[in-house]
Amino acid sequence: MVIVSWFKDLRKSDPAAVGTLLAFLSSLKGWMLDLLACSDPSFPTKDSPLPYAELARTYRKMRNEANNLFQSIESCALLKEYTSNLNFEADMLSVDDAINFTSKLLLPSEPDFSLDSDKIVLNNIESAKQGLLSTSGYLKCVQNNLHVTVSSLVASAVVWMAGLPSKLNPVILPLMAAVKREQEEILQDKAADALAELIFSCVGRKPGPNDKLTKNLCTLTCTDASETPQAAVINSIQVIEDQNLLSIGKRFSNHKSRGQMTSGGESKSEGFISRRGSELAFKHLCEKFGASLFEKLPKLWDCLTEFLKPVKTGDDLMKEDPSIAQLGRSCEDKEPQSLINNIQVVCGPISWAIQK
Repeated sequence: MVIVSWFKDLRKSDPAAVGTLLAFLSSLKGWMLDLLACSDPSFPTKDSPLPYAELARTYRKMRNEANNLFQSIESCALLKEYTSNLNFEADMLSVDDAINFTSKLLLPSEPDFSLDSDKIVLNNIESAKQGLLSTSGYLKCVQNNLHVTVSSLVASAVVWMAGLPSKLNPVILPLMAAVKREQEEILQDKAADALAELIFSCVGRKPGPNDKLTKNLCTLTCTDASETPQAAVINSIQVIEDQNLLSIGKRFSNHKSRGQMTSGGESKSEGFISRRGSELAFKHLCEKFGASLFEKLPKLWDCLTEFLKPVKTGDDLMKEDPSIAQLGRSCEDKEPQSLINNIQVVCGPISWAIQK
């Protein structure tokens, strides 16, 4: 985050200093690109088998639980055959190894045991199995979230250091992952800002990623079911009134209040997080491109106007307009949800402008 802030400020105040610094920090940028090449959250550092240091205690807990479970299985006569063909190394056990180990462990039912002591052993093994599944599942979730955060910040630093690499996927993928899944809004905003800067830097690049990135951002904007009306459930005027679909002012007000309310301690849905991230990206794109936004990103204009066409206004508004009829026929050819999504993409940048 320090590097991101440092180079971002330099880019604004003294662009020439960026090139001078990069001459001295070329090895740092190379190291960052090596980190971005490590796509497996279990092995975040090149040529190292170690996980994130922040997760060391949880890893120890998981491996201890796995070792205890393995020893309990070995002490059970009916399960010894299971361990005989198993290559088990607790000290090097990864999260996926632990999950696979427990998932494939099929325990016999209690009626297969005649002695109460055997039933007690079986229950203890089942309890240990569930405990290991819980710990490894929690660790996998936390590890993935941490990897999204770390990778996106490293990618942001690479973007702000200028001089994008020839292969952009290692930079783009973690930024898009944060836009889609980063739960902390401040960190998500940093990723969205860096993604917008990358798009700004790739204008005119052939072949370039901008069309695909723009389309993906538009798709993410429509993933929040609580914000984007679903055509399948809009089957009566009562539903339309309940969701305030006829009042654009109320929609923007609800858009803002929902974002503020959800930013508290409540759990956020994946759709909400993805929509928030894509709208943050659009906000930064509007700030960077200004009036030239649609000129530099024609794909965005295509996405915004896929179903929205200009029509004449005035006294002849009520008369039959061929363009309206043509638009109606084009909407009939596709699901109504496509038109709703088209409008939702328009609403995002407008709502940011109103809040600002």
